[in-house]
Amino acid sequence: MHRAVQLFAVAALAAVIVLTVVPAAERPVTGFGQNLEHFMCFAVVGALTALAFEVPLKFLLPATIVFALVLELVQIPLPTRHARLEDFIVDALGIGFGVLSARLSIRLLQQAGFGRGKPVGLR
Repeated sequence: MHRAVQLFAVAALAAVIVLTVVPAAERPVTGFGQNLEHFMCFAVVGALTALAFEVPLKFLLPATIVFALVLELVQIPLPTRHARLEDFIVDALGIGFGVLSARLSIRLLQQAGFGRGKPVGLR
């Protein structure tokens, strides 16, 4: 099961990278608005990453926020994309929310007696 979560996390990370560099016209749009789309996408990526990899939070959270920044910066030379501070802020908030929510959920479930092994904690 843990291996499956890792595969989903890597697939989500890859999907976000691809969606960041494809021409804007080819990017799927849900109709919920760009900020909500960005926030939810990055929240899912953050949660999957936090569930898949047992990296201490003090390393994982900054790394995921840097990931969001790098994705925004990659768009600078692309002719149909644009790098915006607002997008980075929404992406960073989303990925941070996902990471923290997943880690808190794991900790609460372990304290309630579910799961195995030592508690992951919010380290």
